[in-house]
Amino acid sequence: MQLEELKNKLLLARDSREQHLSEYLRTCSGSVVMISLNIPGQDKKPAGVLEIFQHACETVHEKLSAVDCVSVEDEAGYYAILMCSKDTEKTKRIAVEIEESSKAARLLDIDVYNANGEQADRKSLGLPPRQCLVCGQPAADCMRNKRHDANTIINAAEKLLKK
Repeated sequence: MQLEELKNKLLLARDSREQHLSEYLRTCSGSVVMISLNIPGQDKKPAGVLEIFQHACETVHEKLSAVDCVSVEDEAGYYAILMCSKDTEKTKRIAVEIEESSKAARLLDIDVYNANGEQADRKSLGLPPRQCLVCGQPAADCMRNKRHDANTIINAAEKLLKK
């Protein structure tokens, strides 16, 4: 598959995810949780990633008493959308605990939205930013400053998946 074609498929998948999320937000009275994965590179479903994703879904169900789960596989990988009755701040704190529960869980991206569609973020809760897969510095700084080349980031993710 050519790079441009892959980019278009990823953009379409992300648009579809946003539409799916919007549907849930229209019917939710509590918090909406979206679980996805941060997998660098073209292969969004490498060996080991499905196990991490499934474990995250099970853990979210258990810790948040989440309901009405939909799990989807698309060009961008795997994602799930769940609803829970816990308040958004508490839900996001639990989501961050899950994201930081193991080195491989660092590949998870668990977003939390309130009933108005506003996303809870780490900064507003006084939590530290996500760490870079390569160096442990804030990931947003590394991306903005392009500190690491794509192959280095992909290799770091692959190492996490092998563990």
